[in-house]
Amino acid sequence: MESGIFNYSPCEESFWIGASGGEVVEKGKGVVRVLAVVLIVATLCVYAVMGVSGYTLAVSFAQSVMGLQSSGMQMSGDPSTGVTLTLPIAMRNPGLLEVNATLKLKLLSVDKEVIAEGVGSKRIPPGSSENLIVSLYVSPEKAQTYLTDPSGVTFSISFEFRTLFDLVGMSISVEMGGGGPPPGP
Repeated sequence: MESGIFNYSPCEESFWIGASGGEVVEKGKGVVRVLAVVLIVATLCVYAVMGVSGYTLAVSFAQSVMGLQSSGMQMSGDPSTGVTLTLPIAMRNPGLLEVNATLKLKLLSVDKEVIAEGVGSKRIPPGSSENLIVSLYVSPEKAQTYLTDPSGVTFSISFEFRTLFDLVGMSISVEMGGGGPPPGP
């Protein structure tokens, strides 16, 4: 059945405008095939980038947690003039992408009141190490109240690692109660 420029053939089950049927249908199939291949390649690239990002985060996180375990908190000053608590950590990035590492440290009272807090952040290139140092200053009145009795304080430590232009990341937070001697040199 033909009418004007629209042609419809119920036998071929195809619809076209102003051209012979086989020509338009074949061009359409070719475009769909090319588009399908492009989408498959793009999907595989996204999977590869996410795999590399996950690997970088996992190994950097594991290496940095090892650095936290081997480092100790240092205290300078005395309770009558104020105390500075410093936590140096050796951060390593054996991964394939740059990592932005952030460490947040809080000193909390038993009632979860923030006594002091500090934040440190470093961008660590692939295959390198950096020292991340976080310092907290405790005022003289709070130092005399809380640091003379370490069972009355809790440390809250938060690690955050981000990679791939800060789009992919992971974090962990831990609270460690007092009960031991105050941190010292």
